Amino acid sequence: MTGEEIWRLVAAATAGMFLGFHYELRERPGGLRTHLITAVGGAVFAMTMMHADPGDTGRAVQGVASGVGFIGAAAVLKSQRYVRGITAAASIWVSAALGCAAGLGDSRLAVAVGAVVGVTDYVLYLLLGRRAAQSAKHGDDAWEG
Repeated sequence: MTGEEIWRLVAAATAGMFLGFHYELRERPGGLRTHLITAVGGAVFAMTMMHADPGDTGRAVQGVASGVGFIGAAAVLKSQRYVRGITAAASIWVSAALGCAAGLGDSRLAVAVGAVVGVTDYVLYLLLGRRAAQSAKHGDDAWEG
């Protein structure tokens, strides 16, 4: 394994950690470990495909994008009045995409987007997420990400 390959895996893990950190703080499913492992997994699939068939890396990305949907589906819970976990599922999906980006060599993009999306997700949770949770508690028809 080369230094460049190690850097790609570290970048994928870092991007995943940025995305999963606030879920971990809130003790929600799909937290730090899920995001980190999903990002590193995406990077490994992309890197493996680069070694096997450098001209067809798109297949690995397509496989990761569809396969991670099963993990995201597990994060979504529906009750009679609202749906929870949609944002976590989307975040896990982005984590896989950033892992693929890092694995294909765009490590700086993966880390930068991970940081921007992670911080933005947390800020939007602080601004909007609590309001949606309060609506659900009061019996309003609401969704909560």
